[in-house]
Amino acid sequence: MEKLDKKYIDQLDALQNEMMEMEAYNQFLDTEEEEHYNELQEIMGPKISALYHQVANERPLQLLEFERALLKDELEGMFLPRMLGYTVMRGVINKNTYKYILSQEHFKEVLVNICNSPNFEYLRSRIGQTIQLGFGLSSDIWVTNLINLIANRKVNSYLKAQKDTKYRFLEDRKQLYNRYTRQFRNDNYFTVVFPQTMPELSVYFPELKNFLIQRTRLGVRDASLTSKLVDFLTDKAYFGSKEQFSLLAITVNFVALDGKEKERIATLFNELRVELDDFDEQYLKHLIEFYNLNLPLNEDADRQVLSLLKPQGEQDDLVKFYSLAQTIHDKGFTHPDVIEAVKLFYINHDGTSLVNKAVRNIILGYAGKFANNLDVESYQDYFDLMDYFKQYIHIFDNQKFNQRIKDYSMIYIKKLLKRYTDKRGKDYQSIKRFVRATFLELGFMNAKELTNMFKTKRVRKKVEEA
Repeated sequence: MEKLDKKYIDQLDALQNEMMEMEAYNQFLDTEEEEHYNELQEIMGPKISALYHQVANERPLQLLEFERALLKDELEGMFLPRMLGYTVMRGVINKNTYKYILSQEHFKEVLVNICNSPNFEYLRSRIGQTIQLGFGLSSDIWVTNLINLIANRKVNSYLKAQKDTKYRFLEDRKQLYNRYTRQFRNDNYFTVVFPQTMPELSVYFPELKNFLIQRTRLGVRDASLTSKLVDFLTDKAYFGSKEQFSLLAITVNFVALDGKEKERIATLFNELRVELDDFDEQYLKHLIEFYNLNLPLNEDADRQVLSLLKPQGEQDDLVKFYSLAQTIHDKGFTHPDVIEAVKLFYINHDGTSLVNKAVRNIILGYAGKFANNLDVESYQDYFDLMDYFKQYIHIFDNQKFNQRIKDYSMIYIKKLLKRYTDKRGKDYQSIKRFVRATFLELGFMNAKELTNMFKTKRVRKKVEEA
């Protein structure tokens, strides 16, 4: 963990001074009424949040130190309820048990500070569900030890009440976690401590991997972090480990590499290809995982990986795959030469192979783009695109691929039906004819389901009372 830059300390001090000059702050000091405290929170919360996310984006390895700076009494607990949520959500969970892989000591640090705060009575109404989730994801022994740290009987009793017994059950815990996650989906609150030894990497690997994946998902870039990551990955102490491999797969696909850093990663990447007998299979497993996580595997990612690869003979399937990907991106997936190239590549590999699954995902990436970006006035383009997707459906002969094309189509069709509501209109009738014919041909729906899709729902007239 890095020390907090002076510029962030100065900015935080400036916010503190600004708060102390506010009328709401002086009213709160005079009255100690909750309404004045809440008013202060509403003013200061967004200001501190902006600085918080500036640190998270620019210097994520300093975020824990920034959070500790927010704990000082002079800030009166401003932003702490939201920050407590970040400490709960930051921990990596086991998706089979919905329990933390590692105990969250920073969650404990922040919660204990809140519990000992003179403003606890004002904060408690904002943190109940957060504590319930944090306790539910932690072990009973860990939670008990935390509660025992609080000497104040009233606060101690409050914490005990947050140990909701319903969250002992996996399904209830899972539902709470998924529901709670949605409100933080677009926030960047991720940080990590880079391990210094192989044993530390084995322990902290899940958090480091999650950190890189979440920053990728949020599209956050940081040149200083890239430099540190490259130094970390090229450390000989980690050479050949599964943890290094996993983090390297993330790096080559999603981290912008330039100059010397690119050379160092390329050298490592190709050394591992020679050293590890199952390199291609393991790499493709990670690639499929990235597709499943909806990470931005796009033309830029494929181009970077291809530029890093050093061909290893004529039968180098990984180079062939990325060369095919580049052809798809350059010419477009609708080009006849591309369709033929995909067909030839596909029939030369087992249909269930990881490399063929990766090819299918490239095409699905384009299907997702049209579903999300094609405007409703351009529905004729959708009709034309479906002719190409039909060809890929016949090439791949894969039920999951077919289902995904159907799902993407339904996203767009629902937009069309919301836009074109005149059922006697030319647009509506054109859409109806195309969808009925195409969905029936491809087995997306049967005749009855298609009839119901376009069926006019009759509204019963109310019978007038005599």
